[in-house]
Amino acid sequence: MADKDENLECSLAQEGDVEPQDEKRSTEEVTVGSVRTVTVNKTSRGFGFNLRGQVAEGGQLRSIGGELYGPMQHISYVLEGGAADLAGVKEGDRILEVNGESAEGITHLKVVQMIQQNADNVTLTLISVSKEEASKLDAEFIHPPTSLDISERKHVNITIPEWRKIYSNGESYMAYNIYISGMFIISRRFSEFYSLNTALKSTFTQFKFPKLPKKWPVSLTESQTEDRRNGLENYLSSICSSPSVFNSELVKTFLGTEGAHGSDILAKSLPGKTDVILKILLSEKNYTNVTIERAWTAKKVLSAVFTKLNLIPSAEKYFAIFEIMEHDFMRKLHESEFPHQIYLQNYESIGETCIAFRKWIFSTTREILFDNDDKIFNLIYLQAKEDVNKGRIRPDADIKMLQVLQQNGKRTEYLSIVRASAQYMSITFPPAPTEARRDGQMIISVSLTSVELVACDANGVKEKGKDGIVLEWDKIGEYYTDPEDSSFHFQILRGDKNPKWIQVNSKYYIYMEECFARAKDEFEHSKITHSIQQSQETIQEKKKNAEASLRSVAIVTKRIPSPTEVKEQIQENTPKDDDEGL
Repeated sequence: MADKDENLECSLAQEGDVEPQDEKRSTEEVTVGSVRTVTVNKTSRGFGFNLRGQVAEGGQLRSIGGELYGPMQHISYVLEGGAADLAGVKEGDRILEVNGESAEGITHLKVVQMIQQNADNVTLTLISVSKEEASKLDAEFIHPPTSLDISERKHVNITIPEWRKIYSNGESYMAYNIYISGMFIISRRFSEFYSLNTALKSTFTQFKFPKLPKKWPVSLTESQTEDRRNGLENYLSSICSSPSVFNSELVKTFLGTEGAHGSDILAKSLPGKTDVILKILLSEKNYTNVTIERAWTAKKVLSAVFTKLNLIPSAEKYFAIFEIMEHDFMRKLHESEFPHQIYLQNYESIGETCIAFRKWIFSTTREILFDNDDKIFNLIYLQAKEDVNKGRIRPDADIKMLQVLQQNGKRTEYLSIVRASAQYMSITFPPAPTEARRDGQMIISVSLTSVELVACDANGVKEKGKDGIVLEWDKIGEYYTDPEDSSFHFQILRGDKNPKWIQVNSKYYIYMEECFARAKDEFEHSKITHSIQQSQETIQEKKKNAEASLRSVAIVTKRIPSPTEVKEQIQENTPKDDDEGL
């Protein structure tokens, strides 16, 4: 494995220059292969030792004193009379724990951070090895492992399109702004490129590194600075084309993708560079660029998208920011997550972007309310078309019919057909292990009316002869998440029997809980709305019946003659007296 030195001192003192120490050197006898714990009290000269070890995480187990251990960082130098020397630390010692926390198989950078966590002292659990054993263990660090394929190449869209002069603490220097896939990442000065190059060369000895631009003892002209910028861009593009180099801790630290960018002083000092441009997918091959601050949460980014697209604010609660996962699965980001940070964590494995803007709703009735808003309707239509094209939705209608409607601009008719499909307004999660099935896994689908559970294997292939279980929401009881084992738990209500708990272990456990909460809430709301509609329909029906009855009574009333008319009719029909014959 590759290695890297890290000096944990402010500066290493030369022999004879060590400050007087009140503490006495540890006289504890050290046995090869023994495990011991020491506490190193930091002085003004630092901890007094150098650390050396693997950059990558994990690795093969090695035997030390008959016991198997994972790869460990080791002490490559101890300053005579320094803090570590006084505590009994020896060259070649392997670090098993730092402050009680295991350091086996941990990256070099992580162990350094663990040691520096406490400002005054550090407690180390060490394993002593013989010089012969140390040489044997260190041999693996001399050359990169055979499994490290530095010949592999993969294009990374990394550029340095601009530079600017920075004035800080009475000095000035050029800062080169680094972008990945068109988004600003970090700024670095020329000397930092040289430090990176030196460290990489000692780590990847078989990699052919391109030449860096020359150093100049005098100030550069604008033309010379532009040539340097171009040279640095070519250098970065070349080294990042190797996945092994690009994914190394050295490059990640250089690009500021290790941590939350709190140490990026240069970027903070650049005027206006606290803002970044985030590329967001709206629908298939349809993107928008939104200017945001790096520390904005998903909630703020969502508002920024609504402002950029000039969408009506009342629709914001029915949309959300999503992360594009493997197999095109979309994970809704929690309101408190940071989309820019998620982008940085995934840029080596994404195309245009891994951040998407999509609707966040289960009720078709609610969605239809926005059909009169052309901008919202068009977004819903385009996303539905994308879901059909990618197989997330399988409409009952012939695909050719949908294509004809699409080609003729019949968006309303197209969406009406798609909305009738079973997958519309439902979210199907990737297969996940569950305690309910010992050997297999489970696919969970959440919709407005129900939760469907489908048995499958690890590849998501449904088991033959087994139909999915559909549970209406009134059959779902309590539910919660357990962050310790990344699991989601929910109850299945079984009438008089005790509820059955289902545990699903999935990295999407938080999103599962959000889907349950949102869908169940919309379901309850739809029931209330349906009841109100039924009541209104009943009232209207009774009103119509009452009006019909009134009209009927009015018609009958017109057919009955008044008393005067009756009297006149009687008089007309009564024969008059005839005097003849008297």
